[in-house]
Amino acid sequence: MPELNAFGNYFRMHGYKLPLPKHPTTVFAIRYQMGYSQDPAAGTRRWTPGGIVLGNADLGNISAFMHYSLGAGGGPAALYLGFLTDYNAHTKSEYRLGLFELPLAQSPGERLDDLQGYGYYNAHVGLNDLPLASPRWGLWDQRTIGNLVANLTVDFSEFKGAAYGGKPVDTGEVTFNGAPEVGLWLDQGILSKPNSEIDAGG
Repeated sequence: MPELNAFGNYFRMHGYKLPLPKHPTTVFAIRYQMGYSQDPAAGTRRWTPGGIVLGNADLGNISAFMHYSLGAGGGPAALYLGFLTDYNAHTKSEYRLGLFELPLAQSPGERLDDLQGYGYYNAHVGLNDLPLASPRWGLWDQRTIGNLVANLTVDFSEFKGAAYGGKPVDTGEVTFNGAPEVGLWLDQGILSKPNSEIDAGG
């Protein structure tokens, strides 16, 4: 984490499936973590618990994935990611429906070394409160054409909260998308050799 290697990219881009015989497997996994502060601020805890429940199941040709946060720092639990995925081998296309992260270079939700956002992930779209790092509710179509990977996203709403669980502080203001957000993401492989790869994306 937070960047996939070649094996991880193959797995994701083929609808979270591998060309291997099927065997019974664990459907859910729990990750529990405990944070420690040597000098906690007044009114805060020295030990801060947190954790997530990960789930994945195959429903015929469709893969269902869930990332449910158990909350951190006393925040409530919340669904962070949850989507259905289908892969079409003939067209080399992956389709995703639900709550997903945008196809950024890295996964903002898996940055475990720092809770602060990285670079342009905190950039907002237009003049709203929608940073690129926030998961979206919508549709995703990814197609591979030679060394080009094209992602088209259309979303109608976004996740509001923290990657580690919890709802945002209630300010008395509620915002929502005035229109669907459309994104086009291109990643072109320029050079690919053993143990080296150069990509250009936008």
